[in-house]
Amino acid sequence: PKTVTKIIALAALANAGANAILIPYWGIKGAALATTASYTLAWIISTIKVKKYIGLQLPITTWIKTIVAGSIFTIVMYGIRSAIQTSYVQIIVALIVGIIVYLSSLFLMKAVDKKEIVFYMQLLKKRKETQ
Repeated sequence: PKTVTKIIALAALANAGANAILIPYWGIKGAALATTASYTLAWIISTIKVKKYIGLQLPITTWIKTIVAGSIFTIVMYGIRSAIQTSYVQIIVALIVGIIVYLSSLFLMKAVDKKEIVFYMQLLKKRKETQ
C-alpha cells in the first residue's frame, strides 16, 4: 500500500505540474496530454515495481506492437477526419475503417493470432444471443 500511495502521489504531482504548463498553451488538449503522461508515468513505475517484487516477465514486444497499431490507427483517423466533412458519415466510416485497420495491424504484426480473434468473436456472438 505504501508503494502504491507513493506512485499515485508522484503521478498526481506530475499531472498538476504538467497541467499548469500545458493548459495555458493547449487548453483541454494540454490537460488530456498531461493526464495521459501522468498515467503513463504511474504505469511505468508500477510495472518496474511489480517486476522487481514478483519477477514477472513483461510482454514488451506485444506492447510495442500494440502502440504501433494504435499509431497507425490514429494516422488513419486523422486522414478520414480531413477527407470527410459530414460528421455522421465521418463517424460511421471512421468506426468501420478504424476497426479494420487496428485489428489488421495487430494481426499482421502477430500481436494477436487467428485463435484469439475467433475466441473474441465467439464471446460477442454469445453475448448477442443472451440479450
